[in-house]
Amino acid sequence: MNKSLTGLRTIGMAIMVAAGVSGRHPTAGAQTAAMLEACPVQSVIEAERVRTIADVDDIARTGDSEAFARDSRGRIFTWYYGSPGIVSVFGPDGSLAATLRGEDLAPGQAGMSGPMGVVSGIVVTEGDTVHVFDRSSRMRWTFSPSLELVRRSPLPGRPYWGSQVPVARDHWVIGADIPTETEVAWPLHLVGRDGHAETSFGTGLRVRRWDIPSLVQRVIAPGGEGRVWSAHVNRYRLELWDTGNVLHRVLERDASWFRPWATQPLVGPDEPRRPHVQDLAVDDAGNLWLLIVRPSESFRDFVEEYAEGQYTWTSESGYNGSVVEAIDPARGCVLASLETAAYLKRSLGDGHVRGLRASRRHAQPGHLAAAIGPLTGAPGMELRAPVFPNRAVWLV
Repeated sequence: MNKSLTGLRTIGMAIMVAAGVSGRHPTAGAQTAAMLEACPVQSVIEAERVRTIADVDDIARTGDSEAFARDSRGRIFTWYYGSPGIVSVFGPDGSLAATLRGEDLAPGQAGMSGPMGVVSGIVVTEGDTVHVFDRSSRMRWTFSPSLELVRRSPLPGRPYWGSQVPVARDHWVIGADIPTETEVAWPLHLVGRDGHAETSFGTGLRVRRWDIPSLVQRVIAPGGEGRVWSAHVNRYRLELWDTGNVLHRVLERDASWFRPWATQPLVGPDEPRRPHVQDLAVDDAGNLWLLIVRPSESFRDFVEEYAEGQYTWTSESGYNGSVVEAIDPARGCVLASLETAAYLKRSLGDGHVRGLRASRRHAQPGHLAAAIGPLTGAPGMELRAPVFPNRAVWLV
């Protein structure tokens, strides 16, 4: 997701379209944001390591993984940039069991070509069917529970990281920037099996600036009853939408460490990059888990000059830390908050809020640790939640 958040200067003209175009605009539902405060009884996120997955030859490069998923059989699916077209599958014992490749499908599907490339999301649905969302080919690759490639379906745009939610049979909501007359500046899209955007929604004011992608970039999670929770990447704001573009709920938090922004500064020694929302997940109790990545206080230690006046980070994991907050949307308050020096990545999204983190700073190359723990402290609550061992890839 964050690969597209660039530090481009503020140039070009904004495209602003009235939200009432084609009759799509926020109607019934909450229009005023509920400000999130700490719940009266605070909970605590506890950590416990439960599994390590490892690829002996490091082919899967688990230390660099960007996309994760877990099925009911305990298999974990990962993908990383250096291995386009390949999703690694780890068995319950933590060993590399198989790989999924997008080029194995027999030809003959008109209008669909190209191998699997840059994966922006892996989602496991009922029955352990695996869906791989590919930004490169703009395809959704579907694998059977036995890991056979059975279908590839076109997508109307390049989906953002962490922005794919199933809402009905063969219907998905994806977050994507689709530069067509009817879809431009809408952050979310309902996509059918044929790959067309049946409707677009998710904002009350359509604004598109080619140099500020954060204006339409979201991470999303299931909201129940065909709805989706949508989190802005550049501000602490959560919205509950339905596919008819009805806004049902708005939750905001006034956090001094996360102020709204439009563009990211380039990596350099003088100014840290700004916090951004990395992932959003929902647990079985309906609580939201928001993952925010923010630079560490020692970010300068991980910046180097590679050309005159031009900088890069020596370790993305060292440069960044994370904040995870558990939110009770019904009461509109924060159940628990955890700040960690670990750079966390994604939720596993398998019913419980589990997740995985890949970091060569905190784990040996080729090793990825998973952990799970309870959220404790609130009377009568027994929730499964993220956990963060000090020396493990994460988690939940």
